[in-house]
Amino acid sequence: MPRSAFLACLILAALSANTATAQSAFTAADCSAFWYGRDDYARRSKLLPRDPGDIAMAKKDEAAAERDGGSAARSEIASSRADMMLLFEASIELNDPQSRDLMNRMTKDCTDLTNALP
Repeated sequence: MPRSAFLACLILAALSANTATAQSAFTAADCSAFWYGRDDYARRSKLLPRDPGDIAMAKKDEAAAERDGGSAARSEIASSRADMMLLFEASIELNDPQSRDLMNRMTKDCTDLTNALP
């Protein structure tokens, strides 16, 4: 199994272990890490343009995660952020299909989750 596919499986397994909401399999902490990871990847790669909305969405999700999970949410986000950047790398640079599928699913679900937050 290629490293990128293994990474995608690990990320999916870790995220699947979290409590799912009615609308999404991902939590606000997952989505915050996702948006921060997307911004981190866009900062270092010319293959993905930066979107200032990513940080705004990350902060909105982070605030919701902290309301739900307290200060533990911040460390959960920090520990997942680098993995999310690697997810973008595997999807975009390595063209890994499993990583791309997960990235696309998270983009949709996290957009929906973030937009549903107050």
